[in-house]
Amino acid sequence: MTPFTLACDWTMDDDAAVQKAFRTTARKLRLKVADIRGIVTSMEPRSAWAEGSDGRLQFRKGADGPS
Repeated sequence: MTPFTLACDWTMDDDAAVQKAFRTTARKLRLKVADIRGIVTSMEPRSAWAEGSDGRLQFRKGADGPS
């Protein structure tokens, strides 16, 4: 990787625990996308994150306007 090309490299959790959660979950979703033009690809950078606390999962995202 060339210098100064990384936008974000941020972790908050134990990677091994996250991988184990994905491997051992009771429900899994598999999705096959047949038409890639049906996927939204924003030209502007967007970010989002999720955080679990007190048995709840909260999602946050940035936006240009009300959402």
